[in-house]
Amino acid sequence: ANTLTIVGTNTDESSIGKGAFQKCTYLKTVNISGMKTITEQAFTNCTNMESSEITGAYTISEKAFNSCTNLSDIAITGVHTIGNYAFEGCFKKGVTSASIPNTFTVIGDNAEGSSIGLGICKGCTNLETANISKIKIISNGSTTNGNNGAFLNAINLKYLTLGEGIEEIGQDAFRDTAADINLPESLKVLKSTAFEGGYKGGTGNRNLVNGYSVIQIPCNVYSIGSGGLGANGNFTAGGTSAIIFG
Repeated sequence: ANTLTIVGTNTDESSIGKGAFQKCTYLKTVNISGMKTITEQAFTNCTNMESSEITGAYTISEKAFNSCTNLSDIAITGVHTIGNYAFEGCFKKGVTSASIPNTFTVIGDNAEGSSIGLGICKGCTNLETANISKIKIISNGSTTNGNNGAFLNAINLKYLTLGEGIEEIGQDAFRDTAADINLPESLKVLKSTAFEGGYKGGTGNRNLVNGYSVIQIPCNVYSIGSGGLGANGNFTAGGTSAIIFG
């Protein structure tokens, strides 16, 4: 019921056009496979959409699902690039059940240049779980005003899994979230204020070792920007904290 299924030809020309399904408020479920490009604002303001599964899209463009306020279950596989603000303003309704788990999952193509853009889940206030792997850069781009991190102000993001393949976490990427910090071995660069203001005493899956709150910096990391872990609650909640390098 109210389900849209699109199966493309998986050719370079296959795409969903700009604004193609914009404001289609009857849609609840969208399943897409074999489409190389989902263009700008393709599903913007589909306010009753609850879930979306996208397989094999090379590019999900800027604001593709922006302001789909009821969208609470997103699974993306094989993507190369997710554009700026693609899912900004989703995860707003706060409905959590077996069928609407408030989860955002991205498995990239693990290719050079693969990235998640600025503000993709900015302000997704009821997002609880994010799983990201095989994407080289999270929060790709320049943010000068501190308001464009990929998951900025996703204040209920508690369970964060960053898998192998991630090499750079950009500025403000997880700023002011409740997420624990578990960094993948593939990580090389942690930019300014990437996790600043995080944890905030939430109930996420904090990394505890013998009662200590531990953040482990992988041995491949060669750059940590100003405030990369600044004012993070992991350092004050639940006992003495430690940072381990290597």
